[in-house]
Amino acid sequence: MQQKISSIFFSAGRAWLLGLGISAALALVAVEMSLAYFLQQSMIHAFSLEKESLVRTLCVLIAIVLTGAALKFGEKYWLGRYGAMTMHEMRVTLAGKTRRIAMRRLEDRHSGDWLSRLTNDGSAVQQFIAGDLYHFVYQPLVFAAAFGYLLYIDWQLVLICSVIIPVSVDLSLNLGRPLKELGLRSQEELSRYNALVQETMDGSVVIKSNNMQTYMENRVGAVMREWLGHAIGLERRRMLIVPVEVVLRVLPFVLCILAGGYRTIKQQMTPDELLVFIYLINFVVQPAVMMPHLIARYRQTGASMDRMAELLREPEERTDGEAGTRDGHPLTLERLGFSYDGETEALRDFSHTFESGKLYAVVGESGSGKSTLFKLLTGLYEYDRGAALLFGKPLNALSTEDIRGSFSVVPQDTYLFPASIGDNILIARPGASPEEVREAARRANAHDFIMQLPDGYNTLVSDGGSSLSGGQRQRIALARAILKDAPIFLLDEAASALDNESEMKLYRTLAELAAAGKTVIIIAHRLKVCEMADEVIVMKQGRKLAAGPHRELLAAVAEYARMHGLREADASSATGPADAGRDER
Repeated sequence: MQQKISSIFFSAGRAWLLGLGISAALALVAVEMSLAYFLQQSMIHAFSLEKESLVRTLCVLIAIVLTGAALKFGEKYWLGRYGAMTMHEMRVTLAGKTRRIAMRRLEDRHSGDWLSRLTNDGSAVQQFIAGDLYHFVYQPLVFAAAFGYLLYIDWQLVLICSVIIPVSVDLSLNLGRPLKELGLRSQEELSRYNALVQETMDGSVVIKSNNMQTYMENRVGAVMREWLGHAIGLERRRMLIVPVEVVLRVLPFVLCILAGGYRTIKQQMTPDELLVFIYLINFVVQPAVMMPHLIARYRQTGASMDRMAELLREPEERTDGEAGTRDGHPLTLERLGFSYDGETEALRDFSHTFESGKLYAVVGESGSGKSTLFKLLTGLYEYDRGAALLFGKPLNALSTEDIRGSFSVVPQDTYLFPASIGDNILIARPGASPEEVREAARRANAHDFIMQLPDGYNTLVSDGGSSLSGGQRQRIALARAILKDAPIFLLDEAASALDNESEMKLYRTLAELAAAGKTVIIIAHRLKVCEMADEVIVMKQGRKLAAGPHRELLAAVAEYARMHGLREADASSATGPADAGRDER
């Protein structure tokens, strides 16, 4: 995966920008050295009163200065453009990666952590490329050129003035060594902070209704105290570099003036050589001074790069597989088994054949494996054992795109995008006409309430659809599934937020879909859908306990009769005015 990151930084489409930037840096170094040479020549002409030669030299100096200004602009522009384009591809790559990561890994990490890697770590790398990459290219080059020129002028004075350089290198390495670890811990705490802020926003109703504000504030405070400790550690390390920087800036010039003045008095070097030496020593001192900062920034950026590289190493959903057909039974499951953690089985030896034109109700207590079954069918997870045939072909031999194209899914927790209601329905089949969208909404019993909204189908909804009631969101999700018109419908508690009237309309719609040849499978906690279903599948502890028509199961399966009795009692206690308003905001 390190190779993947390297390919982003050294992409052929941008390599020319990096090449131009480096070439401009080389040319700029040549300009700086030429400037030193002609400065020396101008002083020689001035001391010898050669006016014409002095004028010509000054004209050359002006041309060199203008050339240097143009090269400086070019170098910063080309390297800045290279950095911006590199980070553009890096961010696009990381965002694309998050869409391809296997669901198992997505659910293992908090979404705030993924977001932090895309934002905080990405910003740290972008700042390094935009601000420090130029110095990494230019400073070593100008240091080498100036050091060579100084050796040519007076190698003895160079030895005296450059005694500080080994000290600078040693201090840079020692002071900068802990910065990568501190930077990594700091970014990890920011990830936790992002996660808590997201939890606070997503769970605002639960937090406020349960007076959990103080609890959440304490959690955020604890995380930020950890972050503050790491941040102070970083700043302490950075500040230790400051006195080193002061010494590095001043000491070479002091040594240069004292030793150079002495050598000039002793006529071991000329005044023009001393002045040029003082001018050039800055190009040796500046890189030495910047070295601690550059190494510190590099190590901090390295920590962010490691976190982004870790994201790129995450396992992805498979991309292989062939296209399927629409012949034979829609679904045939044979001794299907799956475990989330490799130990406890969430689904065990599940076998069943689902036929076209039938409505199936899947029932069972919480944790019985109902939702896990849906995740396996749609390819969100790969089953561990057994076989699953989709229209006669093994599920793991088909492409995930083909698998998901076979299902119209209505999840329990409906998510709506921050777009218009019409667009939220249309994403199921982008090429559908407005009339097809409206017809799908009518069949989902959503058209009437949509038309009562200020802008109808053009009404914008908030992120997640929080501006609508739970029942309204579920009906929009059902309209989306109907518009997709896949051969198999999967509904997970699709009536949980609906009132009695809307619930009965939903079941009539599901019956119509089944009568039209669709395979409809619904996870059910309500009595009515079990009574209407062609077949009820009873699950317990990851296994299929029994399957058959409602009346037969009620008479023959004690566990189903018990569940049915409990739900009947719950339904009786839930009837009344409160139930009539279930679908209201």
